[in-house]
Amino acid sequence: MKLSAWITFFYAITIIAGGTMGYIKAGSTISLVLGSVSGLFLLSTMIATWKGKMIGLYSAIFYAGILDAFFTYRLVKTQQFMPSGIMCILSLAFVGFITLQIRKLSRKSLEKT
Repeated sequence: MKLSAWITFFYAITIIAGGTMGYIKAGSTISLVLGSVSGLFLLSTMIATWKGKMIGLYSAIFYAGILDAFFTYRLVKTQQFMPSGIMCILSLAFVGFITLQIRKLSRKSLEKT
């Protein structure tokens, strides 16, 4: 679970940094606000995951799925790979990693019973 927490931490920091860069480069206040709120939510899921609570992983995968859908929408709408495409790929990779971690932990809990 610690690896999942660290990966979630880095993903959350990347989301916060992306929102900040959107504000700095384009003056987009909405990017700053949504990037910060999204990052803080992901940091809260990281804390839950660090404490060994599965709800942290499920919440992280749910929210990352929403972010992936948003970034995919922005990629299709703008037809510009930067930054939407990078964030789309990053979000999809994060969803895949967390899904594998959930499956791994589920198998371990089934083996114990």
